[in-house]
Amino acid sequence: MSNYRCQIFNERIKSNNQGFTLLELLAVIAI
Repeated sequence: MSNYRCQIFNERIKSNNQGFTLLELLAVIAI
């Protein structure tokens, strides 16, 4: 996973912790 993807991933967790889904997690890991 590139740094760019990690950054988006971290920002999404911070801003949208409640709405973070397993599907999104899998999508980020798959890329």
